[in-house]
Amino acid sequence: MLKRIRAKYKDIKWWFFYQNWFAGKIIELLGNEGEIAGLKFDLDNPYIATFLKSRFLFKTYEYGSQLLISKYVNPCLPVVEFGGCIGVMSCLTNRLLENPSNHVVVEAQPFLIDTLRKNRDRNGCQFEIIHAALAYGSDSVEFWIHPRYFIGNSVRPRAGGEAVRVPSVSLETIVRQYGYSRITLVVDVEGAETTLVANELDMLRSVVDTLIVELHPAEWCAGAAGIDNLKATLADSGFKEVDRVRQDFVYKNFNMDQVE
Repeated sequence: MLKRIRAKYKDIKWWFFYQNWFAGKIIELLGNEGEIAGLKFDLDNPYIATFLKSRFLFKTYEYGSQLLISKYVNPCLPVVEFGGCIGVMSCLTNRLLENPSNHVVVEAQPFLIDTLRKNRDRNGCQFEIIHAALAYGSDSVEFWIHPRYFIGNSVRPRAGGEAVRVPSVSLETIVRQYGYSRITLVVDVEGAETTLVANELDMLRSVVDTLIVELHPAEWCAGAAGIDNLKATLADSGFKEVDRVRQDFVYKNFNMDQVE
């Protein structure tokens, strides 16, 4: 009985702080913008559901990523970011950098690009935006857009989603294009993190100083077995987990001393 009460309380708490339509409506009535860590973000986009805007009222939006980015982004290194979404983590990252133009943000959802650009510009950030999905094997890929969860879009098919064709890009392409030799890599790509590790492990080992990644064990994403395999592969390849907040992890690359 006590266990059921605790579970119910947990569900109610999650709804209140993360999926509260009423709180999201307050955000809309106050101008449809959110504030995180002193930066302001435009939320006036039909793909950003009202109930998810509650996370801006209660400051719970990507809370784990916020903490880890503020702690582990090296101001001296360029940043490559896969999964820019509407630009919250991108802007928080960019303001930490000594050279804010050394920051590339990749976002696949075509209907978020204008919002991402708007939030970059209104916060005085200087990252470059690439409209593409992290994918391999062809120049373009099907990308699934969920009509209610703007934070849940993926190259992996999802019930209720709509598929669009978008360009594909790899980490290696970006690294070579911009001439980066050592970077911080930020990844939030709803399951495609396993594809990244499977296809570009040598590139990760050679250029990624710090990896900040949200892992997605849900079955429609990477799945628990896929995440377990990713963790084991990183560990065997010289990446050590140094911190985590819920499903957000930080790995340090202990191969970099040999690279230098």
